Amino acid sequence: MSEFKLEDTNRFVAFMDVLGFSKIVLDTDRASAIMEELETVRNDTLMMAKEEELKELQITWFSDSIVITYLAEDITDLYILLSIIQEIQFKLIIRGVLLRGGIARGECYHKNNIIVGKGMIEAYTLESKFANTPRIILSEQIKKFISKQDELVNKRDEFDYEENLFYSNEQSAKYIYEDYVSKSTTSMEIRNNMIKKDRDGKYFINYLNNIFFECGNCDKQNYAELYEGFALPVQKLIRLGLYDSKMDVVVKYIWLRDYYNSCINGDKSKMSKEYISDYYAKLRIS
Repeated sequence: MSEFKLEDTNRFVAFMDVLGFSKIVLDTDRASAIMEELETVRNDTLMMAKEEELKELQITWFSDSIVITYLAEDITDLYILLSIIQEIQFKLIIRGVLLRGGIARGECYHKNNIIVGKGMIEAYTLESKFANTPRIILSEQIKKFISKQDELVNKRDEFDYEENLFYSNEQSAKYIYEDYVSKSTTSMEIRNNMIKKDRDGKYFINYLNNIFFECGNCDKQNYAELYEGFALPVQKLIRLGLYDSKMDVVVKYIWLRDYYNSCINGDKSKMSKEYISDYYAKLRIS
């Protein structure tokens, strides 16, 4: 039996499950359809990981739960994990499937579907106690990790960056420059486009952020395709949930409606006047 030490396996850990799955399984046909959708997204994710050679990426799916972990060395590693989860959430919501969950950073052994460690426990706790809406929230430690990366970039800008360039040869100078640009750009991308602060102060993955991002330069055909392919399925899902018989379910869809509308409002400045007049009102959910 191979030995392992948890203190040597620091990883980003995401624990997620399908919202309302206990109700879904009562409908055999719907449960089968959703499991097929989950299987499709799972296979797409595994194929992407293989193509991108993400050898440190580990994915475990069981029942309605998903655990994804990745090494936690720097801000680029977090970006990779957030990108994957953002894509999974988006693919699932247009298929009528919502996820909730938590992401933590800590000791975690994840191999051959064996998952052990404090990171896993914290991610599960975030999912079970705080992610009561269709969102995947970030732990306080990850928020601090992002802030610390910002501080390191700023310090590098003020001191180390210029000094290292001065004393380096041409080849190493190119590496230093690319490393600085990469980390500062990545940190900015995470803050601006990948995470969003909720009303309770918690940050979550901003999985609807880019649905309407390209609309500013779209023609009418592209607008129609956008609406039919992405916005309409999400609208139907939200409207159905808003008329659920259980108030605790309705509350979740009120949150989702408000989040969806906020994404449209946020992208309004990027839209052409033609888009705003013809489609903006159609896209919003009142």
